[in-house]
Amino acid sequence: VQNAQQTYVGRDATIKASAITAGDGGRVIVWADGDTVFNGEIFAEGGTTSGNGGFVEVSGQQNLAFDGNVVVNAANGSVGTLLLDPTNILISNTNSSEGVESSLPQIL
Repeated sequence: VQNAQQTYVGRDATIKASAITAGDGGRVIVWADGDTVFNGEIFAEGGTTSGNGGFVEVSGQQNLAFDGNVVVNAANGSVGTLLLDPTNILISNTNSSEGVESSLPQIL
């Protein structure tokens, strides 16, 4: 199985793997062997009456730029899991990357 070298999820992209009434949220993996840029949304919620939140992985083996939204809630079950798994990650509480050097390529 070949893996992507680069993965890009744009701001207008929404991935849905949620249960509706009963059941667990689904499993979503966004992965690249190189760089991943994630700006979209993923929903993997448990059902409204029963079920647990799902599993979401957003990973870039080399680099990960994550500026999106992931929802793995469960109204009547356990919250799901979000796994971020890059070689390097910068966590910041600002909206600016000013002064932060990035080796991520520009993907259009």
